[in-house]
Amino acid sequence: MKISLLVLLSLFLLQGCKKDKDKFIAKVNGEGIDRANFEKITDQRLKQIEKFGRKTTPTQAYTFKSSLMENLIKETVLLQEAKKFDISIKDEVVNEKLEAIKARYPNKEDFDKILKQQELTEKDLFDMFKKQLTIEELLKKAVTDKIIIDEAKIKNYYDTNKAQFDIPLQVQASHILLKASEAKDSPKAAAEDKTLKAKLSSIRADIISKKITFEAAAKEHSACPSKEKGGDLGLFSKGRMVKEFEDVAFSSKPEEISQPFKTPFGYHLLKVTKKEAARTKPYEEAKEEIKTRLIRQEGSEETKKFIDDLAQKAKTVRFLEKAPEEPKTEAPATDETDKKDETKEPQ
Repeated sequence: MKISLLVLLSLFLLQGCKKDKDKFIAKVNGEGIDRANFEKITDQRLKQIEKFGRKTTPTQAYTFKSSLMENLIKETVLLQEAKKFDISIKDEVVNEKLEAIKARYPNKEDFDKILKQQELTEKDLFDMFKKQLTIEELLKKAVTDKIIIDEAKIKNYYDTNKAQFDIPLQVQASHILLKASEAKDSPKAAAEDKTLKAKLSSIRADIISKKITFEAAAKEHSACPSKEKGGDLGLFSKGRMVKEFEDVAFSSKPEEISQPFKTPFGYHLLKVTKKEAARTKPYEEAKEEIKTRLIRQEGSEETKKFIDDLAQKAKTVRFLEKAPEEPKTEAPATDETDKKDETKEPQ
């Protein structure tokens, strides 16, 4: 029996589609999105959800998969567009971001523990950051750099939103912190309190007699990371620090060294270096801030449009399986049905 060329071609195409479906979750402009990686991410995220005691139904799991697939499609489209713009992020830049993330953890062991919990490696993180920075650079070049905000628009925003530029009373202060090591209600806590207060009183006496500067004493004795800056905490308004700390800071005079006082963090000495009265930020001072804000607002809308347009123009084939069918529930009997049942003659 002769098999027509058309049939052979159809069989070949079907075989190709089957292979694509096994290997990819979608194809975008001919580029495949790896199915194995997609399934790995899906499995990780659903496990994380279940760790918090939230079980997902098959329908919820499918919705998550569908949403993830669409996000990966958009990511692929954007990375393809970045190549057209000849955007390439250097490894050193990615490593800087990676190191900044590592610096948030007390040590490498804690950082590695988090990676393990997320089932990630440093290379996974590096690759994620490289993609993220590439897309950010694309959106900057293709969208935000093209947004022009004129002076009139900036001035109008300032005039109609002046309350946003009200700055309350602010204090700039430095402190020296001694942390308590004993539990709050332990028998040794009271004795430790006395020891810490006595030590701070001694440090305060040395500062007042000019044997040592406040900044040098902070670097030598403080347990706060601000010690590297001589204890300086910068400017802050009410609501930023714990009440016990603010009560002392806002009632102290500039250059005055407080008596030792306690907060939930431990015992402190405090010196106010500057007080700034409440004021409204003038237009010239607020101008650049407003411009950045307006660019961000307009950029958000333009960015969404840019991404949606790219995604719509892309030739995309999706291989995600069909949504699971909802379980059928039997309809409750109606009153009319019940009445019919009641009138049946016994057999």
